[in-house]
Amino acid sequence: MKWNSVKGADQYVIYGAKCGSKMKQIGVVDSRTLSQKITGIKGDDLKKDTFYKFYVAALANGSNHKSVLLAATSTIHEILKGSGKYANYTSIRLHSAKSIKLKKGKKTTIKAEQVTSSGAGTHAPVHRKVHYLSSNPKVAKVGKTSGKVTAVSAGTCKIYCFTQNGRYKTVSVKVR
Repeated sequence: MKWNSVKGADQYVIYGAKCGSKMKQIGVVDSRTLSQKITGIKGDDLKKDTFYKFYVAALANGSNHKSVLLAATSTIHEILKGSGKYANYTSIRLHSAKSIKLKKGKKTTIKAEQVTSSGAGTHAPVHRKVHYLSSNPKVAKVGKTSGKVTAVSAGTCKIYCFTQNGRYKTVSVKVR
């Protein structure tokens, strides 16, 4: 698992679980570490051809020894490869412009599709639809699974379009 650095983070806390189960803390690393190999979740080995979900939280040391949440990744759903029958998505294809201009109050829809590399007999089962996230919902809101963008106030932001396993592309949004 890999993630981007978050300014001011003192540590990253990794959470995971078999899909359909409650998330558990599975690791803590310092701010210099931006990846972690996952081999099991609280005593259970990972099983082939099984979906797991993960996310990472960036924390800063606050006053009174209390941690402050700075940011968290979107939850990713990954299938552990095994029999060769299944594959994970390798990219996302945008069926919309990479840049959008909207007037305040106007709406549009971003369309994106999860893509897997063409492998002999492999396919990526759809466990979760494309997931959308705005970098600044005060400028533009987006429906988590619909891709419906609503211009809220003047400014710029990015809409992230994620595959179920965390691959993404961005669409720039300018609201006037």
